[in-house]
Amino acid sequence: MSHEALREALLNDLNPATPYERVLAENIIGLEWEAYRYRRMRDSMIRNRFRELAAGAFAGGGIFEGLITDPESRAQAAALAGANAASHEKASEELAAKGFSVPEILAKAYVELAPTLEPLERHIAQMEERRRRLRGDLDTLTARAPIEDAVLVVNDDD
Repeated sequence: MSHEALREALLNDLNPATPYERVLAENIIGLEWEAYRYRRMRDSMIRNRFRELAAGAFAGGGIFEGLITDPESRAQAAALAGANAASHEKASEELAAKGFSVPEILAKAYVELAPTLEPLERHIAQMEERRRRLRGDLDTLTARAPIEDAVLVVNDDD
């Protein structure tokens, strides 16, 4: 997703009608983009560590710190972390045959990275809170905006 695609989609959704609403909308877009980038950074760190640990498991050495350079083990780890369902399933079965599971390796990757990820997670949470407050401000403004082409209909049948 590009910044421009996100910006266009959110501007269409938020539909700011005044300059101040536009400023709030642009701030919301900026926060959403920044949170998106931080989430991708976090996910990439976890995925990379997961692949390293999985390569260790495939190499037969267990889940450990050393860098595995064996191309076959690295290819199996890449398949395990990849989007191809058939390759993932095959790699999962091979991993299970070695006594490991995907959740186990993923949990180990997350635990090892937790001290590094904690500031990222905190920053993401702060951005999401700021975005929610801005969205609340924008919703309050748009709720008060007059409906320009409104027509009052009175039912005389009562």
